[in-house]
Amino acid sequence: MPDNAAKREQPNTDSCRFSSRCPMYQTFRNDFGLRMFQTTYCNSANHAKCARFALASKGTMPPSDLLPNGRTLVAASKRES
Repeated sequence: MPDNAAKREQPNTDSCRFSSRCPMYQTFRNDFGLRMFQTTYCNSANHAKCARFALASKGTMPPSDLLPNGRTLVAASKRES
């Protein structure tokens, strides 16, 4: 997922340039959770606030359990139980 050309300035668009290859999409079992993150981060100008985007932009592969809001999937599921 990291962009080898991350050092180059990219124009600020309305969607994340990593969306098409983000492994987070495969993590969600229900579509509602995924759509919530896509609407809030991936498909909006807020993608620059995504924790996964920030790491990938620096050339670092985000951990598989990192959510766009900076929380981890394990921590989020423990809170819900």
